[in-house]
Amino acid sequence: MDKLQAMQTFVRVVEAGSFSAVAHEANVTQGAVSKQVAALEADLGAKLLTRTTRSLALTDEGERYFEQVRRLVAEIAEAEGALRSGEQQHSGWLRVAASVGFGRRKLMPVVQAFLAKHRNVKIDLRLHDGFIDLVGLGIDVAVHIGELSDSSLVARRVGTTHRMLVAHRK
Repeated sequence: MDKLQAMQTFVRVVEAGSFSAVAHEANVTQGAVSKQVAALEADLGAKLLTRTTRSLALTDEGERYFEQVRRLVAEIAEAEGALRSGEQQHSGWLRVAASVGFGRRKLMPVVQAFLAKHRNVKIDLRLHDGFIDLVGLGIDVAVHIGELSDSSLVARRVGTTHRMLVAHRK
């Protein structure tokens, strides 16, 4: 017996209120669903459901077991769903450094959108126009204009910028 599958089937039977509804969902026979729940009961050594021809009810042991197993099955489904969809729950601190002008004009909208999508992430945004010790401050990502002075760091070009000097004569 696949115990996890039997637990999932048990939870679905309780939620749906019938063996036949679960059998229809899973495209199996009602007898197969009933056998899975019976095997789970035998493995646990406890009767979980009281069955009649017209109704289905949880026993006291079944009620306690259902409450715990339902949370477990939901967490497993959530973890599998996140993996299948390619989404991962990001969490923790992300330390970002950039110049003041770039940070305010370009980075802040990106940071706000990122935080809205990843609610478990906190961003420590350091905006500074002078030199900062990236390693010493534990900076994860820095946006820097110019050459990289420390060759042990990894740099990727993300864009180019042009400077223009403009003067006005009276």
